[in-house]
Amino acid sequence: MHQWTEEDDIAALYLYKFGDRPGAPVIDDVAGVRGMSADSLGRRIQNFRYLDTGAGLDHYAKQTAAIYREYSTLPEAELRTLAGLRRDAGARGAVHVRAAQVFRIPTRGPGRK
Repeated sequence: MHQWTEEDDIAALYLYKFGDRPGAPVIDDVAGVRGMSADSLGRRIQNFRYLDTGAGLDHYAKQTAAIYREYSTLPEAELRTLAGLRRDAGARGAVHVRAAQVFRIPTRGPGRK
């Protein structure tokens, strides 16, 4: 079982806030690098959605709430750096969090259909 670090939570917060932007990392890639399932990361993203809007998954960890309080107002570049996400890492597609589901929208490029 994966033990969530603060950096993992910051990465989930980053994906919640900025995952729909072009060049954002893909959930599957971030999860794989961090040794967790994409489903687990998706649930953590939904925890941040709940903390932000009241919709999403309401069973969140104390660490997740603390990360939200401390980092949710940071600008995109600063949050990305704290999350340990490189600009080019996993930029195969964008991640959207809508209606408690995660959608991947692939970008165009060599080797992609």
